[in-house]
Amino acid sequence: MFSMSYALKHIYRSFMKYFSMMSIVLAFILLFCYFSNSIRIQEEKLDFVYKTIPIYVEVSDYRGNNRDNLALPDGLYVETFTSEKYEMSNYLKDISLKRELSVLYFGNAENLNSINESFKMIGITNLNNVKNSYVERGFDFEIEFNEGLDYDIFKESSNLCLVSEKLLISAEKKIGDMISISLITKASIHSGKDELGNITIRPVDAKFEIAGVIKGGKINEIYCSWGKAAELGALSDNCSTKYTDILRATISDNYKLNEFKGKAKEHYVSVGEKMFTGTKFYALTVYDDIFTKAVTQIQRNIQFLKAVYPLVVVFSFVIGYLVSYLFTRNRKKEVAVMRSLGISRFKVFITIMIELTAVNVIGTLLGIIICHYLFKINVTINEIALFLLANTLGAALSTIKISSGSVMAIMKDKE
Repeated sequence: MFSMSYALKHIYRSFMKYFSMMSIVLAFILLFCYFSNSIRIQEEKLDFVYKTIPIYVEVSDYRGNNRDNLALPDGLYVETFTSEKYEMSNYLKDISLKRELSVLYFGNAENLNSINESFKMIGITNLNNVKNSYVERGFDFEIEFNEGLDYDIFKESSNLCLVSEKLLISAEKKIGDMISISLITKASIHSGKDELGNITIRPVDAKFEIAGVIKGGKINEIYCSWGKAAELGALSDNCSTKYTDILRATISDNYKLNEFKGKAKEHYVSVGEKMFTGTKFYALTVYDDIFTKAVTQIQRNIQFLKAVYPLVVVFSFVIGYLVSYLFTRNRKKEVAVMRSLGISRFKVFITIMIELTAVNVIGTLLGIIICHYLFKINVTINEIALFLLANTLGAALSTIKISSGSVMAIMKDKE
């Protein structure tokens, strides 16, 4: 009780002195919280980059020239993206396969045959990629689906198709109607040949249900599932090979990018690499330049801040010691008097520590208030506890140094 009463009275009598100490503590906790908060902000930015910047991957020939007409058969390479049999697929999403066929004529929409356009049937797996392509080129893209359908309609093979609003009007059709089309594929390495070696591609007929209308879409583009287009293409090729013209995807978890690259090396070469081994005849390009640049810069910032942060903690200890020592060394006579009156070393120590702790706590609380409300800096209890621990430890050591000697030693000490 004596220690508490004496400490409070001394703080009151020497208010300006302790106010100065409080200001030093306040200034230092602002610095302490600034560094800690800066690290946290950079880590949040890094997490934001990992979660928001898309990383695309794309298959090409080993030179990197051919990306749109690969004619990759529905086997090893397609399955590396789509089948759980190959671990690569675990790191990918939004798989994009494409198979394009030419429309020769329409069977039950004769009005379309008179339009001077080269119509094409485009088989896809990922309708979102089509939407993104339209948006990037500045075109409107809005789909009115038949009831119960959505952007996932082409993930499985089906007889559904999407047409443009202009085509729907010209064909005098409505959503849910059937449309008959005669299709033919382009010649490819998979096309069948006769005994003389001549390519034997042929027209195939198909019927599709109009599952939705693309508002703003091109009149000559009709979309269906890749599975259906590949099946019709195989028939037109006069063979049994289903293939895709493109093979693209997006990394599902950017944190696992390096793991994905390791798995990809098992099946693909890098662009320009000619060291073919096993079945690796195609190149895989990972478009991670923007992502890597952003991540590298933020990681450098974090490394710098984390390198400085321990110094700030050490300085907290040093400041706690120096400030406490400077403000208590002039009280040596007072300490000697207290000791000569029979007050124990422990009580003297407790009295001075109550004063210094009060200053530290009040200065810290003011720092928290200013950080939170004025500078909008988020402060965690761990940071405050660490700062107070370092600062109080410094104060305790300086107090022990002053109060632990004998009365005569304290009186003779001129430091």
